Amino acid sequence: MRQWAFIARRYKPHTRPQVSVMSGVDLKRGLWTAVYSLEQKKAYEALLEQLDSLHSDQTPATRTSIHRNIDKLPNKYDLLGYLMRNDNKSRAQHLLSTMTRNLVLINAANLYIARSYDLLAPENDMIFKHIKRMIPRTLDPRSRKLLRRLDTDKPINVMVAIYRMAICLNLHLLAGQIIRETLWHSLQTGMGPFLELLNYHNISLYIDLTCVKHPQTDVQDLKQVFRIVSLYDMAATKHNSREIKQIPLYPFTSSQVTAILEKASSKSTDTELCGLVIRELGSKLAGNGELFSRYSSNTDTKTMTEIGYQNSVDEFLSFCYKFIEDRVSRKDAAAVYNTWLVIEPFHNVFYNSAIDSMNNNPQNGYYYYHVMSKIVSCFSKNKRYRHMVEKLVLNLPIEAIKVSPELMASLIYHSARTGNFNLGNVLMNQYTDDTLGLPTRFSPNQLSALLALSLKEGKYDRAQEILKFAKDNLIRFNAIEFNELVRAALNDRSNATAAWSMILAASAKTAKYAYNSYVTHMMDTKRMDFDKLEYIYDCAKAGVSEKDANFWDYWTLNYFKYIHRKYGYRAGMAIYIRCVSEDRVFDGLDYYKYQPNPYLSRHTKVTLRLSDATRPFILRDIFQLAVSDYKRAVKANQDYAVEKEALKAVSLWCYQEFRLLGQKDSNVASDLIKTINKKSRRVGGQRPQNGDSFEETFLTNLLEYEKQHRK
Repeated sequence: MRQWAFIARRYKPHTRPQVSVMSGVDLKRGLWTAVYSLEQKKAYEALLEQLDSLHSDQTPATRTSIHRNIDKLPNKYDLLGYLMRNDNKSRAQHLLSTMTRNLVLINAANLYIARSYDLLAPENDMIFKHIKRMIPRTLDPRSRKLLRRLDTDKPINVMVAIYRMAICLNLHLLAGQIIRETLWHSLQTGMGPFLELLNYHNISLYIDLTCVKHPQTDVQDLKQVFRIVSLYDMAATKHNSREIKQIPLYPFTSSQVTAILEKASSKSTDTELCGLVIRELGSKLAGNGELFSRYSSNTDTKTMTEIGYQNSVDEFLSFCYKFIEDRVSRKDAAAVYNTWLVIEPFHNVFYNSAIDSMNNNPQNGYYYYHVMSKIVSCFSKNKRYRHMVEKLVLNLPIEAIKVSPELMASLIYHSARTGNFNLGNVLMNQYTDDTLGLPTRFSPNQLSALLALSLKEGKYDRAQEILKFAKDNLIRFNAIEFNELVRAALNDRSNATAAWSMILAASAKTAKYAYNSYVTHMMDTKRMDFDKLEYIYDCAKAGVSEKDANFWDYWTLNYFKYIHRKYGYRAGMAIYIRCVSEDRVFDGLDYYKYQPNPYLSRHTKVTLRLSDATRPFILRDIFQLAVSDYKRAVKANQDYAVEKEALKAVSLWCYQEFRLLGQKDSNVASDLIKTINKKSRRVGGQRPQNGDSFEETFLTNLLEYEKQHRK
């Protein structure tokens, strides 16, 4: 017996559940199948006997008792279908007059769906007569007037009445099932016979109903909305390829876009849902790109359609910017990259230069440019996506850096990081020496960026001017800005002593991030000074809060970097596994605050607290080291079977660990595969094929690499 064959929330996109033909919907998001046990049949027959007695003068059966017994039936939404299949039309009439309104609608809808709208005329007339009596008590006058114009001899029009009443009674599950099953049927037989139901107005009614905020079902509701719209567009596209009269694809209204974004905002931690909303809405809004081609905040010359569309785009981009900020803070560059690919078409010259739009104005601190600075920093720090910075800068107006200190600083840091001095010179040409002397023009972060660029370019006189300017104007640097000064000094190895002196002279509160930068410098120059490491650790334990994740996460990452370079990635894997194990041996020592300096301890005994923010970086480092060993062996024209098997094992392990961290499968696969395939890093629009598993795609990239580099 299959009582509950499929749960609606487990549907895969664009695939129909494999259930028997006789299926329907209940009020608990489940589908039933008309397969009954002997006990269920007996319960049905007992109920039908009660039903007969109610319509006779023999027994005192009441509607209340019958309703109570109906509620106990597991397949109560198939009662009408059960009677029709057993040719009990008289009992079916009694049932329709006895059941509650909701049960009548669901039973009738399930019968029409199960029969694919192919009902005999007497059956259709019997149901319609009962549905017709319900219409005045359920629908508003406008809907009743509309239904009177329909040809009632057609079963599809009876379903339209059922659908409209389901909408009015807030039965969105029933309404969704009616639309969804009818769309599936239209894909097989054609959309023409179902146009009375499958039209823009009816689809819009369902979306308006489903988009009402409901915290318990928001995720499921949004998935169903996009699924039905996708099915409708598929059916319309198929219809348009066959018929002369064209049916437009479904366009979301401005109010629907707002409602969808509000529902998604309440589930901002659900990255899969947010990604779905961004992809689906982005695709729909981009389809009307001609309305956005000349963006302007001046609404005097715009039509109401253009104003509504522009407001929808502004709200959509605001949602995307907030999602990007969250992903940047979590170091999820792949999600930032995928989101930017969706919203990139909206960022034309007109939008990028608008400084009085909803997302970019003096009141919100030029929020769009602020987000762009974070995107630039995110891509610039990651070699896989660094090529995207050039595309971002292409359409940005030069005036943007004058109103957004963060954007200027991120671009200058990118210039220093990549050695792109032409970009740095273009940025600096916007300012004169007189402008540089205005404390209100440059923030400490900008000065740090300028110092880094000057040192990278070898303009030490300019660097001295910047330092003197900061000192003369009593500009105080916070921990982040002080760290940038130290990093800028460390770019020139001859200034390493001066950088250490700056650290010694600063308090732990100011120098905390510079501590990590100096440790990184020692590793990069292969001059590990354990006395300095002991000093740094002691100062950090005394002056840095245990809750300062920015410091301790970076400290942990530096330690793993040290282990990987000295002992190899396998040692790092062993420490990682020991740290995340649920039964750690040294957990009890945390109660006594005994936390020795890991650099001065045996690495086989070290156990650290790993936050969710540090784990992706450690995993990527382990993966990249395994890739480096493999590539080195391939290029050396030696037997690389051992390295290849090790890389396969490490890649699958990393992939599973990323999934345990809650990252989306496609983002993880895209990020890891880009490490192998250099071409996919250069071509921005390429993504892994949905039909291939991570293992298949990864092995394919390994084979391509071997063909290219095997001598």
